[in-house]
Amino acid sequence: MKNDEDIKKMIIGLLSKDEKLELKDKLAGGVISDVFNGVYTDTEGEQHNVAVKYTKENISVNNHFCALEEREHLSVAAKSHTLDLEIKKRLSVTTPVVLRDFSKEKVTIMKNFIDDGYELMQDMIINENLPMVSSGKTGEALAVVRYEMENMEGGLTQLESGDEQFHQRFYELIALLYNGRMNYLHSIMKEFLEPENKSITWTDGHPKNIAVNKNGDIIVFDFGRSIVCDQEYILPNFLGQISLFVISNTMDLDFGIEYMQKCIKAYIDKYAELVPGYELDEKLFVQYSTAELLHRGMSMRWIDAKITEKSSEEEIKNASMHFGDIVFDKENPIVTIDSFIHVIKGVARAIKKGSYKRPKIV
Repeated sequence: MKNDEDIKKMIIGLLSKDEKLELKDKLAGGVISDVFNGVYTDTEGEQHNVAVKYTKENISVNNHFCALEEREHLSVAAKSHTLDLEIKKRLSVTTPVVLRDFSKEKVTIMKNFIDDGYELMQDMIINENLPMVSSGKTGEALAVVRYEMENMEGGLTQLESGDEQFHQRFYELIALLYNGRMNYLHSIMKEFLEPENKSITWTDGHPKNIAVNKNGDIIVFDFGRSIVCDQEYILPNFLGQISLFVISNTMDLDFGIEYMQKCIKAYIDKYAELVPGYELDEKLFVQYSTAELLHRGMSMRWIDAKITEKSSEEEIKNASMHFGDIVFDKENPIVTIDSFIHVIKGVARAIKKGSYKRPKIV
């Protein structure tokens, strides 16, 4: 496995003698890829602040994020580079501007959207400067991404199977429901893996893969792990993480609820415009959103550490598990969006009081 300095040398070595690239800090590092910031000088001598993405050739067999059955596929992780670029080329929504792409080496040099006044949505949430108008624009964009990905044909090779992603993304839900509530899990698994109309969908559409400007305009990116699964997953996947920001008091309660409601309405309106007669499946929305909240809240490995500044990690984990207990109650499960939001309000207010404990399940 290459270290950061080796990766930087390799990337710089790809350029022609008329180009220059100064690589600085690593912006992000994940299972599949690493992203660095830097300054790129093109053949005309013009300078650009850039983000440089390197997709790893393989994943260490000791990588602790990978279940045994995933490693075979993730060992050819470089395929995600091709899938990401191919999907972005076909989308009408705004995606990062690519200045240089080296497909063979799985390296892409992109214009840094910060120069155009954009900031990561997750950072804006934490810094409390996310514009409300972005709620509707995000909902519309997610609807368009869903529709356009549903209608993509040819040239798309997913990295992982739906089963593999289900067992990663729903890992915490599996743990929560293992004893006594397996009927819920089996139903959700069937819906996610066996949609009536199979097509590829964006399973990584969350606030770390969306950028926003002060006008609420958005940029979406990172489609390399898209898979064939239930297309209804795209909206609750995003809003499940927004829910976590709300219950942890990282996002103001009233602001967060309004944000979610406007995002849902914009998504439904836009998708119904594209597919007349569409109606959102509220029960599935609640179940998928809760699964995402559990995935982010119980593991905490995918969330910026700043989320614990207002609520402790232990409180967030307890609140997340209690949230799941309420939604998947044996006798009276939550199946509507209004009830789901009611639970969000109750948990957020309780965790704000401090020392949140998960009640014992009878």
